Amino acid sequence: MATLAVRIPWRAGDHANVKTSRVCVGEVCQAMKITATTNFDQVARHLRSLPPKIKGRVVARSLNHVGGTTRTNIKRIIVQASGLKSGVVGAGMSVKRATAFNPEYVIRVRGKYHNAGAFGAREIRSGVSAAPWKRRQRFKSAFMINGAVLVRTGSGRYPIKAVFGPSPARELMRPENGAQILITAHLSGKVMPRVRHELLRVLKM
Repeated sequence: MATLAVRIPWRAGDHANVKTSRVCVGEVCQAMKITATTNFDQVARHLRSLPPKIKGRVVARSLNHVGGTTRTNIKRIIVQASGLKSGVVGAGMSVKRATAFNPEYVIRVRGKYHNAGAFGAREIRSGVSAAPWKRRQRFKSAFMINGAVLVRTGSGRYPIKAVFGPSPARELMRPENGAQILITAHLSGKVMPRVRHELLRVLKM
């Protein structure tokens, strides 16, 4: 089972205006280059003048705030694309928050394929009706046991196999769902303004 990781690292350098995020499923990775659209040279100068411990705190707070909103956006994209309930998607996600010593916020999405029973499945005369990918469809000769959709693969009672719907991680990677574009736009517009906000909080202390 693959796990997708959306990484939001801090790689600001001297100009504090470029971020790189990697989205991976198994061995397949895509790099997303994110550039802030506003000139924050003044912010960068203030960051360089701060003690390392305080600078690390500013960066970590910024990444954690933006990472949290990014997680919400990712969950919304998966729910819309897959047809899974929000609580189910959220349960399959985990985060690793940034710290002053490790300025990277990581969102992980499990790659588990969900049984068709998780998509409003119900037994009908000719099999089972379910709506994975938000498309109601009929699974002929299928049946349900303990909420799971199964189907016989032969003429007898056995063998049987499970009927699966989408994987949240795979849905996030599909180009047609636009996740990469949306995540890139969100991070591009939010990271540096949040750094400036956290920096002003520190300077007012």
